[in-house]
Amino acid sequence: MLEEDSTSLDGIPNIKAKGLVFLFGKGKDKKELLLKEGIPVKDIVSAFTIHYTPENNTFTNSDKRSLDVLEVSFEPYGNGDDIGWCYGFLCRQKKDGVGLMPEYEYEYLACKYILEKYNLTAEEKSIIYNENGRVGNPDVAYRILFWRKAAGVITEKESGIFSDLKRNRNLKRVEMLDKELKKIGIPFQKFCKDYPEQAEFLHTKLQTFNDRSFNITGKYPLYMDFRSFVHIYLRHVDIMNMGSQMAKKDKFQLQEKDVLLMTDHVMHELNNDYQAYREVNPQGKFVRRGEQAYYCRGDYYEVYVDKDGRLESFYKASRLNGL
Repeated sequence: MLEEDSTSLDGIPNIKAKGLVFLFGKGKDKKELLLKEGIPVKDIVSAFTIHYTPENNTFTNSDKRSLDVLEVSFEPYGNGDDIGWCYGFLCRQKKDGVGLMPEYEYEYLACKYILEKYNLTAEEKSIIYNENGRVGNPDVAYRILFWRKAAGVITEKESGIFSDLKRNRNLKRVEMLDKELKKIGIPFQKFCKDYPEQAEFLHTKLQTFNDRSFNITGKYPLYMDFRSFVHIYLRHVDIMNMGSQMAKKDKFQLQEKDVLLMTDHVMHELNNDYQAYREVNPQGKFVRRGEQAYYCRGDYYEVYVDKDGRLESFYKASRLNGL
C-alpha cells in the first residue's frame, strides 16, 4: 500500500506494532506502549523492510529436522601408526590443563606405556600396574592390546587375554543396558524377544560405541559414555519405540543418524557455560531445562550432566513454559 501511495496512512493518527527488540533502553515499558497506544504516523521519518524467509520447520511442526552435514572422508593410517598423533593430542590436552574423560585418561596411559614407559610417573604406575608389577588395570590393558593387535605384534597369549577383556567390556555394557531397561519396566529377556530389531541395533552399538568428549577446552571433563547413550536412545529416539512405556517421552525430530551429531553440537556449544558453572558448583548437577533449554534449528534441547561431567540425559523438549 505504501509502495503505491506514500500518503495512504495519513488519515490514521497512530500506528501500533509489536516490538521484537528492546527499544530506547527502556525494554518492556516501551514495547507495551508501542503495542497498545502506538506512535503518531506523522512522526515516522522512514521505514524499511527485509524479505521474510519462512523456515521449513518451526518448534510446533512435527516434521523431522534435517541436518546439513559436510562429510570429509579420510583413510586412517592403519597398522597402529595413528598412535603418534593420538598420544600427541592427549599430551597437548594434558599440558593445556584440559580435563579428560575417563576413556581418554586410559588411552593416554596406554599410549605412554607403549611409547614412553620409562617416563611414567609414580602416580601413573600405581594406576597401571598391580602389586606384581604387571599391567593390572583392565581398561589400560584393553587399549594396549588393542594397539598391539592393530600393529600386528600381538602374541597368541595376548590375543586370548584381549578376547577376555573385550568380553568383559561387553558384559559391563550389557549390565548397563539391563539396568536401563529395568528403569523403564522391560526385562532384558523380554526386550530381546519382543523387540528384536531394537535389540540388534543396541547389540551392534554395544560393540562399536566409543565415548564422546565435548570439551576440547576447560579443566572439567564433559562427555557421553555408553550408559548415557543407552539412557537417551531408549527414551527419546523413534527407532527404539517399545509400546506404551515410552510413548509419552519427548522424541527427537531427527533421523537416528543425526542424533549424536546434534548432541555433539549442543554439548560443545554449552561447554563454556558448563566450565563456568562447575567452577562455583563443583558437586552440582548442570541442568538446562524449561526456559533455559538450548535452542538449535527449530528445537529446544534439555540437558542434564552429573557432577563428574557425564551426560545423564539429553532430549528435545516438546513442552516449554511460555512457548
